[in-house]
Amino acid sequence: MLKRDIYEAIANEEAVFGGEYEWEELVDIDCSHLDFQNCTFSACRFEHCDFTGSSLIGVRMEQCQFVGCTFNSSFFKDSTLVSCRADKDDLSHSVFKGTAFEGGSYCYANFSGSRWERCKISGGYYTNASFSENRFKGMSFLQVNLVGVDFFKTMLRGMDLSTCEISGIMVSDHFQELKGVKIDPLQAVDIARMLGVQIK
Repeated sequence: MLKRDIYEAIANEEAVFGGEYEWEELVDIDCSHLDFQNCTFSACRFEHCDFTGSSLIGVRMEQCQFVGCTFNSSFFKDSTLVSCRADKDDLSHSVFKGTAFEGGSYCYANFSGSRWERCKISGGYYTNASFSENRFKGMSFLQVNLVGVDFFKTMLRGMDLSTCEISGIMVSDHFQELKGVKIDPLQAVDIARMLGVQIK
């Protein structure tokens, strides 16, 4: 059903609108520059699908898997992703507005060069993901595993990371990204070690 709706939308140059999809599986489908609006995806699996330049507006995804997919230069607005898995996938240079990531796994995912506005990431694993050169506005992280995340040239001023695991995060040699970030005392020990401070 989903594959049919995608091909019809492409043929008619229109959006995939209002569909409810469950346990669908797509492999090697080109969804680039396609719009998805007010759709719900539950326990769907996408393998090697191309969503480059696509837009997801008012979309809800629950327990979906993305394997070897790309969302490069995509647009997410007023959408929610719950317990999804997109390890190692490419979401670089995308725009996220009013979007929530709840739980899930995005380890080694590439979010570099993206912009975030009024978004929330809660729970979930982002180990070794790249958030380099991102711009955050009204962004929040709550109880997120950010171990080894690359925040190079991403300003974290005013961000509250006190509930997150941030050991091994990567920033520039001057640590400018960390100015004004909020952390707890235990996290301060990890940051101090990054700065070369010896703690006895």
